[in-house]
Parts: sequence; C-alpha cells; structure tokens
Amino acid sequence: LHFQNKLTEEEAAHLTDLGFLFHSFEDVYYECDFDEMLQKLLVYQQEFQTFQIPKKYEPDPELGAWVTMLRRLKQKDDLPEEQVSKLDAVDFEWISTRKCGSSFMTKYREVLDKLTEVSDVGDAAVVELLSSDAEIKKWINAQRQVHANGKLSESRVQYMDDLPGVDWRKELL
Repeated sequence: LHFQNKLTEEEAAHLTDLGFLFHSFEDVYYECDFDEMLQKLLVYQQEFQTFQIPKKYEPDPELGAWVTMLRRLKQKDDLPEEQVSKLDAVDFEWISTRKCGSSFMTKYREVLDKLTEVSDVGDAAVVELLSSDAEIKKWINAQRQVHANGKLSESRVQYMDDLPGVDWRKELL
C-alpha cells in the first residue's frame, strides 16, 4: 500500500515506528543475501516439488518477491552469471507459470503477447498493430495517464517498460 501511495505519510510513519519495513521487490533482491535466499528457495522446492512460488507467498513474502526479481532480472540479462549458474544447477524454473488474475495483468499479458508477436517482424508491424487495434492503444494510453497522475505502482511501471516496440510514456495517437 505504501508503494501504491495508498497510505498517508502519518500512517506510513506509524507503521515504521511499529517496526514494519516497506520493501519493493527490488529492495528485497538487492538487500537479501543470495545464498541465504537460495537455501530458502530449495526448502520451498523440496516441500512443494516446484519453484513456482507465489509472488506474495504469505509464510515468507521476501522469498516470493526475491524469486519474482530473479526472473525479471534474468529476462533483462541483468542477473549476475554466477547467480544464473547456481540457479541453473538446481534446475530453477525461469519462467513462471503462475498467472495473476488482476484486470491489469490479464490485459497486460494480452497486449504483451500481441506486441511480442509483431515486434519480431519490426517497428513497422508495431505501428500497424497500434493503428489497427484501438483497444490496445487505449489501454496503453490509460496506463500512461495513471502513471502521470502518480497512481501506477512501481511494479506496473516495470511491466509497462518491458513492453516491446512501444514507448508507453508517450501518448499514442
């Protein structure tokens, strides 16, 4: 809630005074010890026979956030090779098969699939898609407006930045 600007400064300060820590996924990845988190992940895998850990895993929220960032960083080639090797050695599942059911993520996956398909062909194909599919253009522009109003969460900004072939921060005409 804090990262989504849904708490007042007073509410955030009160929670901080109580010892509550506000961490983004990025904070969790960069502040946690890789080997410690890997051990926690292996315990999870032994118990559940999978690396498909929920992003918001209630028993250990840091672990879910950490795994989410591993996948994101690997996708962008920003994960150190030593960490990739350690995860590959335990057959880590780099692709999450878990699907968030929020309306944002449902539409995001649809837009991502279409943009990925045409971006492989080239920029002209992306332009053509955006000019022929008013629904995609409308959705991307809506996300830009939500962001301009300061209401798009950091994680959703990251998702939008990952859309291929489109600068979502500029209005699509």
